[in-house]
Amino acid sequence: DSSTIFKVLKSIESLKDADMGVAGEDDDRTLCNLMIDQIEFANVILLNKTDLLGGADSPDMKKVMGIVKKLNPKAKVHQTTKSEIDLAEILDTKLFDLQEAQMSAGWIQELMKPAHTPETIEYGVSSFVFRSRTPFHNKRLYNVLKGFGRIEQIVAEQQGTKERVRKRKKRKSDGGKRHPAAGVIRSKGQIWIANANDFPFQIQSAGKHLSIQPSQIPFFQAKGETNWTEIDQKNVKVLKERGRWDEQVGDRCTEIVLIGVDLDKKVLTQKLLEACLTKEEFSAGPNTWKKHEDSLFEG
Repeated sequence: DSSTIFKVLKSIESLKDADMGVAGEDDDRTLCNLMIDQIEFANVILLNKTDLLGGADSPDMKKVMGIVKKLNPKAKVHQTTKSEIDLAEILDTKLFDLQEAQMSAGWIQELMKPAHTPETIEYGVSSFVFRSRTPFHNKRLYNVLKGFGRIEQIVAEQQGTKERVRKRKKRKSDGGKRHPAAGVIRSKGQIWIANANDFPFQIQSAGKHLSIQPSQIPFFQAKGETNWTEIDQKNVKVLKERGRWDEQVGDRCTEIVLIGVDLDKKVLTQKLLEACLTKEEFSAGPNTWKKHEDSLFEG
């Protein structure tokens, strides 16, 4: 439903609360999680009710189209009204390929690009990869992450003049401009956090729903060369051949794909860099890093 995409992106309602009959006991996904998962895995997508957004050529519909194509660049997308479409376009298309579907998500496509590929922007929807060989200070990282998915700030700025003025005044009374990460609707990758130096953390977000989980496997450098298995040695060799091994920090790194609406890459990149340790903090070493206040996990 094209007319509700922005509403779902702003939602934190869980599948259980929505009582849609698709959530198991251990399923803690939100409606937004489900929508983005479906878009990323599909090979044919119908964007229905385009008339409610002003038609296919309206700015709102173009932005919705931009979001869907950024989330899944390989999908065939049809815009419809009242779901009217030639059935041959959606039935027995023989387009589905499991292996290709598993690699079709926009965040995967973004990671596969060369490191210095310029960002692409279409209808205000863009994506880029943030990479760093310096760990995050978890409190400063938390201050960036808490702004993810505040899409209502973006939507408000694109509404009528009176509404924009009202929202601007409200933001001013709340302490300033919109959060630099407000437009992030999807993120996925790996982060290196200073006070948990030995293990990478897997991060992903869909709308306002954010998940950070520790990997069960430590960084190769943390594991220590004397403890590497034969497979570890082969993997490290590949990393070195691909220029993904650093002489000082080894395989420790942060690599996050960020997809969003009206993102200011320069500002958001700067905020993420500022969330990393300073040279002085880095020089203090891991024993000092362990003492950092834990804002992410409260422990």
